[in-house]
Amino acid sequence: MSGHIIRQLEERHVAIKVDLMVWSNKMDLLALSNSKGEIALHRLTWQRVWLLPPPTPDMVVRKLAWRPDGRVIAVAYVPKVMVVGEQVKGEVMLIDVENKDVLHSITVSDDVSCLVWLQEKQFHNYHLLTASTHSQDGSSDFLPKLPSLSRTFGSLPDNIEENLEDAKRIKDQMQLNFLLIGTCDGSLHLSVFGLFSCGVMNINKYMTDNEKDKHTSVLNAEMSSDMKSLHLLVAVDKNKFYAETVKEDIAVPKTDVDVSNQKENLGVETKVNEDNTTSNDLKAEDSKGKENSNKTSGDECEQVIEREFKIVILDTRVLSSRSRELHALSLKHGHIISLLDYLSQTMRSIMEAWENIYILEIESKLSKHAASLPEGSVSADFLELLLFGMPSESLENFLMKDLNDKGIKKLGHSIELSHSNIQKLILKHLLSVGQSLAYHLAEMKGMAKLTDRFKVLGLEEETVAEAFSAAGAFLIKATEVQLVIDESMKRYKAFFRWLYAIILRITDDRIPDLTMSDLNQQDLEFIAEYL
Repeated sequence: MSGHIIRQLEERHVAIKVDLMVWSNKMDLLALSNSKGEIALHRLTWQRVWLLPPPTPDMVVRKLAWRPDGRVIAVAYVPKVMVVGEQVKGEVMLIDVENKDVLHSITVSDDVSCLVWLQEKQFHNYHLLTASTHSQDGSSDFLPKLPSLSRTFGSLPDNIEENLEDAKRIKDQMQLNFLLIGTCDGSLHLSVFGLFSCGVMNINKYMTDNEKDKHTSVLNAEMSSDMKSLHLLVAVDKNKFYAETVKEDIAVPKTDVDVSNQKENLGVETKVNEDNTTSNDLKAEDSKGKENSNKTSGDECEQVIEREFKIVILDTRVLSSRSRELHALSLKHGHIISLLDYLSQTMRSIMEAWENIYILEIESKLSKHAASLPEGSVSADFLELLLFGMPSESLENFLMKDLNDKGIKKLGHSIELSHSNIQKLILKHLLSVGQSLAYHLAEMKGMAKLTDRFKVLGLEEETVAEAFSAAGAFLIKATEVQLVIDESMKRYKAFFRWLYAIILRITDDRIPDLTMSDLNQQDLEFIAEYL
């Protein structure tokens, strides 16, 4: 019997108060949240893997939940101080355990009261899916790998492998799993893999008539092994309940009415009644507990007035009967939003490169010169120089002092490099991600044609067709932008070659007049269009 005695193995001390602690039995990792809103990930040996600060200093962690495979952890953030009567928004972030990157974020309408990650338990059904075309992802057989944005600009070593095609970490998800987010306003958000939203339910509509004016919050959830029913633990409060997130010197009320005469260690009176409420998709069963007193303990203070607990059972047979379709659609959705994130990063890089041309290079040089002249004088001076070959006094001073021959060569090289980067981003990145989007949307369009299987999940062929057309239009527009960049580069090259010749002529009279002799008619047109 001595071998079965529960005993303490070791003890660890922490410098900051720990609010939540969640263990991953798959990865043997322990996630802790402290009063500063930080998330710390520890190994079994207490070695800290990483520390993640809150999104903003005024946020703290309300709930933590591991994905069943332990590769992703969901974190629910709420404001530190919530004022009664003001709208509160919670934010749930999916964090990659490997590198603490934020994979996805979900904003909910109120304070988060429940965060549960559930997985389908009957895995044997999925062994039958190996021959299903809708459950297998064959995109890697037809699409090239997306080039790394970091490696393109030299910020990532070549020996580090980026998995851009599986940026949301769902490629190996063979089983359905659901992230359930319950809020203090009675809403329940259901999403597959934490990414594909497949339902938002208002639990308030399932309450009885005399509970309509009360406040409902989801406290916990569990799904049956066959996924045909979803069991919810729901709290019904007479006044809206707010859990205190930080200990303040001045007590912050957490109900819609002032509560006075708080006392510690009050007894709890519990009443159990039977209440059966039935609707088409709901069965509310017995378990109704009632607390007629307030509870306070330590730093965590709860003010609960006439709180009742209910077990709500939702009919989720559609999730069971369409599990194959839901799994395939969720994987496809994950691929598409990963590509959209990559597309957004590419567009930001293009915008930064384009702004470098005008703001950092050209405007920074010309703004000081233009500020001392009347509006339009700069363009007029350059046009006179192009027509007559003689610069004005102000333009000559600008060319000699602010630019000079070395400055104009450096500026021209920098602008040419920016154009080259934009061309590379469009050819290698933008067109690649556009083709990948079109491929996945084409597959989804084929899925939408199977109306008997996917229509019940909300997949409409017309909507997917519009998205596919938009992807095609995007590819056409990207090709047009490539042509515009080519024309712009020609104008810049002609302009700076001409300007360099002007500066050389001004600095040394022995240099022949290079203003016009090395320029053909097309170069003159490019310079005139640029000016």
